Amino acid sequence: MKSTSFPVLTLALGLAFSGQSLAAPGILNHQGRIAVSGVNFNGTGHFKFALVDTTASTSFWSNDDTSTAGSEPTAGITVPVVNGHYAVALGESNAIPASIFVDNDDVRLRIWFSETGTGGSFELLSPDRRITSAGYALSSAALATDATLPLSLMDATGAAGALGQVLAIGGSGIEWRGGSTLDNPDGTIADVVRIDADGRVGIGADGPDPLASAALFLEPRGNAPGLSDPRSVAVQGDFAYVVDAGTNLLQVFDVSDPDNIVPRDSDGTNMNVPTSIAVQGNFAYVVDSLTDLLQVFDISDPDNIVPRDSDGTNISFPRSVAVQGNFAYVVDSITQLLQVFDISDPDNIVPRDSD
Repeated sequence: MKSTSFPVLTLALGLAFSGQSLAAPGILNHQGRIAVSGVNFNGTGHFKFALVDTTASTSFWSNDDTSTAGSEPTAGITVPVVNGHYAVALGESNAIPASIFVDNDDVRLRIWFSETGTGGSFELLSPDRRITSAGYALSSAALATDATLPLSLMDATGAAGALGQVLAIGGSGIEWRGGSTLDNPDGTIADVVRIDADGRVGIGADGPDPLASAALFLEPRGNAPGLSDPRSVAVQGDFAYVVDAGTNLLQVFDVSDPDNIVPRDSDGTNMNVPTSIAVQGNFAYVVDSLTDLLQVFDISDPDNIVPRDSDGTNISFPRSVAVQGNFAYVVDSITQLLQVFDISDPDNIVPRDSD
């Protein structure tokens, strides 16, 4: 057996939190593609996962917590694989500690795969893939409960901030300040960034309460219900169009009132893991990384989405779609192509050139 994991796809990582607490255990949603002897695998795949350092001399986490020094975990997990594509929530059974990403700036995902899951049949997929933004978003959420912050968040004197303090940035320096002491060392007023428990942000203050006296004040408004793993959004007029990889739906929201977002119709035709959406006029264009298709939807009636034509020419793991005039442009991370489609007739998509 010769297994192949596709490099770009093994880095398709997303982030999910369990509960509302910023210190809650983290889950990394991983998607990838597996081929055996050059043929996309179909069926139940057997996988083992570990998070390791750059040289794989240290194991930070594994799916069964048995990996040491980059070694293969004892137990594997089964994951459905369709046309080579798979998706798994790493940390679902044993949480990935956020401290891994706080304490280490280079964490790699190591993967083993087997068609049968029997002893000795697991093959290490090479190379290990570096985790970028997703894991470190997990670590940033954990900072709110740390007594001190890592070196990168220390001020100019080397002092770290403590819980409840704000970072005061002024013309004479940078300091961590607590309570209402927001002036700079030289007595001038500091520019302050503070985020409160409700998610409100105040930037630049001239008084003891930066949220009340901020030069720039940001406050969350309405939020959209029912989303599980949203991947892309497009807005046109009074409506927002979201593709969600958790529900595998295109969902329309009425956003005419920013304080009261109202869900309208949804549709999941030809969706398994939708990755990107573009909207133009009466139509939405969605690419999906498991069905490997560009799918057109008639969105002229937000309460009745109607699927139209679809096409998968030169699409194997599409990442993004853009639309202008009569053409849609899709980029794919497996075929490594930009594919152009003529979409002038929504019921007859015609592939054009690729490069």
